[in-house]
Amino acid sequence: MMMKKIRNLCGTIFLGFCLWWLPNGNRMKDGASQQLARVTCAAFLLLLCMSDFSLRNRGNQTTLFFERYVGPASARSLAAMRISCSVLLLTFTSDHMTSPLAATAQVPRWMCRPTGIIRLLNECGVLGGLFEDARSLWRLEQLTRAALGCVAMGLGTPVVAPCASILWLFYGGVLRAYNTWRGHSFIAAWWTLVVLAWRGGAADAASLDSCLCALYEDAKLANVARGRWWTAGRPSHWNRRFSRPLPHTHATELARAADRGWTRFLVTLIFANNYLMAGLSKLCASGVAWA
Repeated sequence: MMMKKIRNLCGTIFLGFCLWWLPNGNRMKDGASQQLARVTCAAFLLLLCMSDFSLRNRGNQTTLFFERYVGPASARSLAAMRISCSVLLLTFTSDHMTSPLAATAQVPRWMCRPTGIIRLLNECGVLGGLFEDARSLWRLEQLTRAALGCVAMGLGTPVVAPCASILWLFYGGVLRAYNTWRGHSFIAAWWTLVVLAWRGGAADAASLDSCLCALYEDAKLANVARGRWWTAGRPSHWNRRFSRPLPHTHATELARAADRGWTRFLVTLIFANNYLMAGLSKLCASGVAWA
């Protein structure tokens, strides 16, 4: 009963901010009151989610939140996310979609205005004149393409996916610095790649990693059949790095399905947040009349 009252209170305050505070602000998308309202709304949404986490089903100790909104996910669902986000980002890096990154070195310097993390790194001197060095920009572009290609194929995903996320941050930051690229159109794809790189499990299906692991398991069984128990029983770095359970059990598969479900839920939150912030931004600029 208490948690229900807390959720109702949080929901009421959240609606109040959306319907009263934002429309009656200074009508600026980045005004002080709008920034405060956005942070406050995000905090109340977090409280709503946390209140659901505290409600547990006493029968099987599984959270009601997981049963209602998350659910288990298959390895193919994460594989589809991995392939779609990496192919989307890789396609955009092609020359027929955008200008070569090295060509930006010839643009007048007064047009270069980095933002976000790239701006901080540039001001600290970490980039070391990256914007003016055409050769370095070409290498960054090629490395980004190679990393995204490996992620799409699922080759060395636990290592390549984090590298691709970091490389794309620099690649997109360079183009974004000239304010001629609609980088926000690919923010969701990049965040999806970050979540998959952080959570893992995206290469359990439809990937070269899964094929190589399957071949390794077949070779291990063959060694057992030949009597080479001393090589078949050793824990290998490959199995530890790629987190492939040996042998597969029903309980292990259920746990991995639940873990993949949380990964899918985090990706869903990314897309939901895009629409939430877009709606709040329109309310800030136009008021309730926009709706």
